[in-house]
Amino acid sequence: MLQNMTTYTGFQLRDTLIRESSLQFEDFKLVLQESSQKILFNFWGIKQFPDISQSRVRQLITDGLSGGQIGRSRVSSLLKKIYLESSSKNGDLNQSSAEIISVLSPFASKLNYARMRTRCISAHLDNLSDNFGVNNLQSLPDIEKATFIKYSKTLLNANVMNLSTLQEWTNSVHDLLISVSNSFDILSDEKNSGISSRAKKGFIAGKNIPTYKKHWVSFIGEVFNDEFGAPKDNTESLANLIKDLEIIIDMDSKQMAQYAELQIKNNLSYEVDQNDNLNQGDNIDLEIPFDKRTLNVSFNKSGLDKSLIESLIKSLSIQIGMQKTGKKAELLRGKIRNGQSFIEVNLEDAQNKDLAQVKTILELL
Repeated sequence: MLQNMTTYTGFQLRDTLIRESSLQFEDFKLVLQESSQKILFNFWGIKQFPDISQSRVRQLITDGLSGGQIGRSRVSSLLKKIYLESSSKNGDLNQSSAEIISVLSPFASKLNYARMRTRCISAHLDNLSDNFGVNNLQSLPDIEKATFIKYSKTLLNANVMNLSTLQEWTNSVHDLLISVSNSFDILSDEKNSGISSRAKKGFIAGKNIPTYKKHWVSFIGEVFNDEFGAPKDNTESLANLIKDLEIIIDMDSKQMAQYAELQIKNNLSYEVDQNDNLNQGDNIDLEIPFDKRTLNVSFNKSGLDKSLIESLIKSLSIQIGMQKTGKKAELLRGKIRNGQSFIEVNLEDAQNKDLAQVKTILELL
């Protein structure tokens, strides 16, 4: 069997990763824009809203993807302007805004994921930049600063010849990120409390480190595993998101209408449930740490009705089972009610293996 004779320096690895990360994110944004525009134009026609230009559609998408109350406020303001300019009746701007936000919500989730993945990769590569230490280490003691810079240069001059040395280099770059981030403990006293955010570049909160490593390791595997005869790691790739978006682009008008209706039904019915619970004013809302994520649980102040747990877990299992094979749920939402008793849970990036732990937590409440 022939051995792979590919050899990369740390400089070559860095430059390739910077280029690939940038290209992937740009490709993702182009496909995101095309797919979201098609869905929104289709939805706009179905609702028989006033005529709208391409530039206005792009602005609505930008505002809608920004999320939260700010995003909804911007969408509502732009809709009002469109209605006034067209001399059409305003209709229910709040309802229309909510529907547009709902239609765009899957795109917002994908955009947030793409930004996070790119940020995790860039954080590692920043520590290998030619000007590493000029800004992000300027407030550290000279000895520690020099140690970090020396280690960065060692990684850049390293030779990677096989899968084993690639994995060693990958882990070493991550170790540098942890060390740089941990060094900011030195700057946490009162004298340094006013350090600029620019000086703090490179700080990653400890709870987020596993996420940063996951994306860094998977991206290395995605870009370089083939070079060293190992299977490509595409589990977290933006290419998966692009494939999902391309499916939307290829939908016909009827399919797009059904897609939009489903998003509105899922999101708005959830908001109604939330508002209904808030108006009752007799609920307990908990945020429980859950494997670097947060499990949100709501139930009656009178106590959690444990007879509902089994049915809720079955419902959640069915929901996860309907996801594409090998793909995590963007946000798992589940609610069960029996008379005045109810349990509601939310969990990001949920997988089937999480359900046993969710059940245990509910039984302990």
